[in-house]
Amino acid sequence: MARSKLATGIAVCALTLGLATVAACSGSATPAPSATYTEADNLTTVTGTVGETVTVEVNENQSSGYRWTPKVTAGVKIVSTTYTAPPTVASPATVTAGLRTWVLEYTQTGTQQFSATYAKAAAAPTKTAIPQYQLTIDVK
Repeated sequence: MARSKLATGIAVCALTLGLATVAACSGSATPAPSATYTEADNLTTVTGTVGETVTVEVNENQSSGYRWTPKVTAGVKIVSTTYTAPPTVASPATVTAGLRTWVLEYTQTGTQQFSATYAKAAAAPTKTAIPQYQLTIDVK
């Protein structure tokens, strides 16, 4: 009887470990971005494929109260967004920008867009806001 319980316990542990390994390995991890687009790519058209991920990086100065507000079409998914603060500077009079980074995934074929507007966070958004960064993507 004790041997049977031990064997059952070992089998349960092995099964649990196996399922955990399968779950970890089969998760929907985002692949490494295939390209990085910066402010130099503003107002350009790029090509991509469904399932591809890319990075968009633009300067952002949060100390001024300004923030980027992104907008995407149906075939682009924002996977993540991060802000990297600038290095500390010796003089408080020196203002340096940090870096806003978005990881995007292309999810549908066709002409897609990523755009972002840079405005004070406290300002009410307007319906006629003009994107200050725009990337058109031809997704195959």
